[in-house]
Amino acid sequence: PTPSCCPSSDEMAVAPKSPKTSLGRVQPRRITMALLSAAGRPTALDTRTRPKALIDIEGTSLLSHVLRQLYRGGILHVVFVVSHHGAAIIEELNRCKCSLQGLHVEVVDLGTDYEGFYAASLLAARSRCSAEADEPGVLIATADHIFDEGLVADVCFAELEPSATDVCVVVDFSSKPCSGLPATTVGVRCAEQKRVKELSRELGKPMVRGAPCAEGVGIEAGLFACTTSIFDRLEYLAETREYFTITDAIQELANSGLVSSLPTDGRRWVAVETTEELEESRHSQVVQRSRSSSEASPASSPGAYLHEPVPVFFIAGATPCSSRKGSKQTGGTWD
Repeated sequence: PTPSCCPSSDEMAVAPKSPKTSLGRVQPRRITMALLSAAGRPTALDTRTRPKALIDIEGTSLLSHVLRQLYRGGILHVVFVVSHHGAAIIEELNRCKCSLQGLHVEVVDLGTDYEGFYAASLLAARSRCSAEADEPGVLIATADHIFDEGLVADVCFAELEPSATDVCVVVDFSSKPCSGLPATTVGVRCAEQKRVKELSRELGKPMVRGAPCAEGVGIEAGLFACTTSIFDRLEYLAETREYFTITDAIQELANSGLVSSLPTDGRRWVAVETTEELEESRHSQVVQRSRSSSEASPASSPGAYLHEPVPVFFIAGATPCSSRKGSKQTGGTWD
């Protein structure tokens, strides 16, 4: 019998299948495994009683929106790292996967006493992220970002080849000035053929201040297709530094010309990192779409993995809505 936490079978999304061309030929290899982490240092949206991953957006948890969009983009296997509030997040993961038929979720629990940081938590999941023989790598997705499923699908088809292209970074090159970007925004500078030359917060500072992206410079969107070489870089940094970031690891590879970029091309992505961004996400069409249980998964309908670009949302320059008057965070709820 279907567990009580699960919707009925006619409400479940259809599990994505291997996409084929009109002639029946299987398309190029794609990634079907994603690595996410909610472990690390608390953020402004974490409270003692409720982790950021479980904040409510239009009646659904942030975690649910994130997983659904990845699933609709072709992800079938999720490795999720937890630490603080691990039990609550695991419970929500189990609830979410009930409506995402065929999605396999593995949890790496670092314990409530974990005092490490985000990049180190990714390294802790290395043994769970060995790419299948017929897949080029793993998708590292930021756990507080919601992406248009077409963008997810495209990066899952990124052309990765060890020692040639080890990482493909999703980058927003919008020429419109941005409003409300967090201080942690990472800028990306690309050269010929969209090869990444530099990633840093220093590059992101002008956009944080409201300047438009300079020529060849964009905003790192928090979605990375990677070969297992990314873990070698993280391992090296762990041995040589007390603190490091995923950006540091990718920069190491970019120094050797091993990093490409995929432009968002106007497709929506939502970063929920501040109270203002939380309010804006509640108005996002990406969120609205991820809530619709009647939508088929991309691989179950004609034109799967081929999506028309949609307007850029908030981070790429749309005017953010102001926080609700009198809105405040109280014990994990919003008034």
